[in-house]
This record gives sequence, C-alpha cells and structure tokens, in this order.
Amino acid sequence: MDELIIGYDENIGLPQDFKDTINLQQKCYPNAGLTQMLQDFDAAKISLAFLPAGTLPYLKSTYEVVAQAALGPQYSNHMVTQLVTAKKISLPQALASKLGRVNCYCTTSFWAPLIYIMCHFANDNSVQFINTNSFQDMLFKVADQKIDSAMVWDSVLQEHPQAAGKVEALAVQDDLPTPIIIANRNIPEDLKGTLTHFKSNDKNSYFSGYIVPDLNLINHFKHQMMQANKHFNLGIQFVS
Repeated sequence: MDELIIGYDENIGLPQDFKDTINLQQKCYPNAGLTQMLQDFDAAKISLAFLPAGTLPYLKSTYEVVAQAALGPQYSNHMVTQLVTAKKISLPQALASKLGRVNCYCTTSFWAPLIYIMCHFANDNSVQFINTNSFQDMLFKVADQKIDSAMVWDSVLQEHPQAAGKVEALAVQDDLPTPIIIANRNIPEDLKGTLTHFKSNDKNSYFSGYIVPDLNLINHFKHQMMQANKHFNLGIQFVS
C-alpha cells in the first residue's frame, strides 16, 4: 500500500506525540489553505484529513469518518462555544452585527451561530461575518472591541484568560461535535484501532486523544448544517 498522508488544519493542530505513535506522513494546512486541503482530499492527494466537522458540506468526494477528537480526561466528543462581546450590546444587537469567524469551515465560529440564529430567531435570514486569522486572533479582536462579537470555543477562552476576562457571554451552543479524521480510501483496521485508542500526553494540544466517532452526533450536526444552508441560502451542494 502506498504511504498514507494525513492532512490537518493548523488551527486545531495534531498533538506533538501523534507522529510518534501513528505511522502517517503529515501535511499541515494553514487557515488560508483549508480550501486547498479539501481539494487535495477530493483529489486523493492526501488519504486522511483531520478537520472540523464544519468542512463536511464542502467535500465533493465520498468519505468515511474513522476517528473523532476527544477533549479532556473524560474524552468528551462535544464542544461548547459562547457568543461573546466586550461591548454593552444585547444578544439581538450582537447577532445583527458582523460576527467574527475563523473561516467558513469553522464548527464553532461559523456554523454554530448560524444554527443558533436559525433555532432561536427563525425569521432572521441574513448573517454577516468578518474573517479572522485564527481562534486566538478572533478572541483578541472581540476583547479589544475591533469586532462586536463572535462565537468562541470554550477551549480558546480557557487558553487566554486575560482576553476572556474582557468579554461577556450572551449565548451558548453546546451540542457541537469535536473535529474528526476522515478517509477517502479503505484504511486498515489496525490503523483505525490505533487512531481510536490514541491518548496524547501533549499538554499544549486542544485534544486528549482520539476515540470511535459518534456518528449520531456527527450526522445530527450535518443535518443542522443542511438546514442552515437552506435557511440562509448559502448555496452549498452537500454530498449525499
């Protein structure tokens, strides 16, 4: 079998000890290169990809979800994101402003606010976003009032307590799936087992390891994205 290559989103990273345990060649894609990452996956230039579940609507090829990232000592597969602001504005005012986002693939800063607005403000059909360079850049710009508001992942708020102390939470979305590893080819069962039992000792990583994917959670989120795509007329063609 040809050497397997795993691409990954630099924003979420791979644990430093991943390469010591998992025999895969790695390719990092920066925030501005995620479109290229998806194109490389569709073209089978990479065999696997570690990316946010929010990228799934943009894939043109079929894929298998082979593992899911885990958070903390409980190995949770759920992420929490909070709509935060450093300004004296209400929730409706915040949602009516231009929201910060990492990119159009981000589970927590892009899809989460769309799903939240769709569920709580059903008659609202327009949302505007401002792109930022990373999770950290987005939080700092909200804290410095350069952006009115944004939905920020809890892990990022915990990572930067000084900036987090400058913002106030207006809303919470807590049913989001952690990032996933997908494959575009048949992956050996022993590799799948190694991936889903990987435990990381990297204290600087967002994730404590990888687990068997919760397909019900992921498919529920995919259904929510499909609804948001239709509700906000985003024009994304989902792969069935």
